[in-house]
Amino acid sequence: TASRDRTIKLWDTDTSIADTDAAVQPIAEYLSESPLSGIDHHRTESTFATAGHNLDLWDVNRTRPVQSFNWGDETINACKFNKIEVHLVACCMNDRGVCVYDTRTKAGHSKTIMDLTCTSLSWNPMDPNMFVASSDDWNCYLFDLRVTGRPRSVFQGHIHPVIHHEKAFHPPG
Repeated sequence: TASRDRTIKLWDTDTSIADTDAAVQPIAEYLSESPLSGIDHHRTESTFATAGHNLDLWDVNRTRPVQSFNWGDETINACKFNKIEVHLVACCMNDRGVCVYDTRTKAGHSKTIMDLTCTSLSWNPMDPNMFVASSDDWNCYLFDLRVTGRPRSVFQGHIHPVIHHEKAFHPPG
């Protein structure tokens, strides 16, 4: 978990039903230099990314970020690792930007400025070049990494800003 109080906590989600009476404690804690608004984990490595003043990449065995990215001076609202092209991280920024970073080159790949702020995003699990970003303008935008500078499609019809909720975790039993 990541919080605006700058703390990151790593939790063991494999708890038994018998442990529910006791307070669950994090197995590790980290402190960021800025308030955080998003977090995502790498699919195969012991790495996670946090969204705040920078996009920071962390190793679970270190107390400081191993890599930091920023594109200007704007805060990042959300970040997501690509599950197939595992070195790509997409981000939504306060300056209305939607950007993609490549952790291998330690640089930005592309950035598109939208009309209003995008609040969350999700990669296509079947096509590593595509992701969708949800926006405060009541639309969702499909991006293709091969066509930079503009969304490929717009999904309209919502009557309020589009927000993203992760699938709720329900413990077994």
